[in-house]
Amino acid sequence: MLIFSAGASQKAFAQPSLGIVWDAPSDTATANVQLNLFSELGVTHLEIAHPVSESMLSAVAKTDLTILVRSDNYYLTLSQLQRNREQLTENYISFAAQYRSFLNVGGLGLLSHSQTHHTGFSKVFKPVLDTLSAYSNKSFYYYQQKGWYSFNNPDQPFGVLYDDATYQESDLSDFHSTIQTFTAGDSNQLLFINSEWLLEATDQYPELSNSLMEYRDNQIWELPLPSTEDQSSPSNWMVFILLILWTALAIQMKYLPYVRPMILRYFLAHRFFVDDILHYRERYLSSGILMMVKHALFGGLTAYIVARILFSEFGVDALFHHLPWFAVTGSNYFSFFFFGLILVLITQVIALLWLHLPAKNLEHFSQTINLYSGIFYLDYLIVTLMITLFAAGIGTFLNLILASIYAIVWFGAFNLAAFDASKNMGGNRTIYLLLTIGLHTILSLAILFFVLLNTEIIEILDLSVSL
Repeated sequence: MLIFSAGASQKAFAQPSLGIVWDAPSDTATANVQLNLFSELGVTHLEIAHPVSESMLSAVAKTDLTILVRSDNYYLTLSQLQRNREQLTENYISFAAQYRSFLNVGGLGLLSHSQTHHTGFSKVFKPVLDTLSAYSNKSFYYYQQKGWYSFNNPDQPFGVLYDDATYQESDLSDFHSTIQTFTAGDSNQLLFINSEWLLEATDQYPELSNSLMEYRDNQIWELPLPSTEDQSSPSNWMVFILLILWTALAIQMKYLPYVRPMILRYFLAHRFFVDDILHYRERYLSSGILMMVKHALFGGLTAYIVARILFSEFGVDALFHHLPWFAVTGSNYFSFFFFGLILVLITQVIALLWLHLPAKNLEHFSQTINLYSGIFYLDYLIVTLMITLFAAGIGTFLNLILASIYAIVWFGAFNLAAFDASKNMGGNRTIYLLLTIGLHTILSLAILFFVLLNTEIIEILDLSVSL
């Protein structure tokens, strides 16, 4: 009965058809030119983001394209769906009413990148679907991880996205391989393409238009590919920062002669190192401060690598949608680097004050800094290995283990420094350890339990990791 059902059905197409994710222009004349081009190229489906203006709806209504309209409900967690179910239902009814009279609007997208994979999703969302189905004559779908899914058949997408927004000549080979994969597998899925990419690609390389029209008429895909020069890979900024950090260490050892023996004593003769600090035989401050700054940079690099492993770009958008104050540089991976760097710097300042103020035997702040920062030289080994594995594209699980070791070193630096500082406190040692290690452990466990017991935070993380 519905045009959209032909697009969603797994038996509708003997060959894959093309869909467009349309970034509709503001003027109708340009829109008509683009719509005519899409029809000529064999496009059968067009997805538009809600809201759609009356003039644009009138323009697309004159075409033979099946129109999908996607709502602006992004990144919803299960708790949000359950808590706002009544309001969502009202909004969806209003949303569906705007397109009820347009016959070639075959499907309405209700959710995008939401927690639809959760086992409790169907139970929570079914009342919304039942109410909406009784009101609207359209089919309903959701968008998840570059795939379009019908609520009636969530196991397999009826459409997938060729995810490239900006055209480059080197894209043609990848696009050619994608079409070949679809045709070779006798797929009946829709292949969606971003409108900006297709418009620029057909303008810059007319052979693509000819191939698409040939595919439309004869279901035969052939694309003569241009000769392209190998693109030089962009410089790896993490490797660049790592080289700077190693260079800084080399300069320290050359021009600050006390650094090397301090490192050796810290790891190989720790008791003598602590004794020298407590008796103020080691008075230098610069190396400790530099190491704390470098520890923060290593923290930013670690956070960036972990984010790249755990979160896709959709996952990053979902996380910062719910936790916008973490997006230091916007919704991108660099926010993790800067957030990690800032977080480590702030916690280091707090840790130093926490260690120094109750310690009556530490008369100089340099003593506290040297006791606290010595273990951070391990960062060089941990993060260098992490960056090496990440740049090589291997060792994903090992990188997560190394990141955990970095976090343990970061956490343990405070407790180890507190234990070392308490060695010559006499009767006040127990009180000092309770105020430092004891309180620090209790506070850390409280934060951990708060996160684990907070359903919304867990759902946000689950959603972000799953995308």
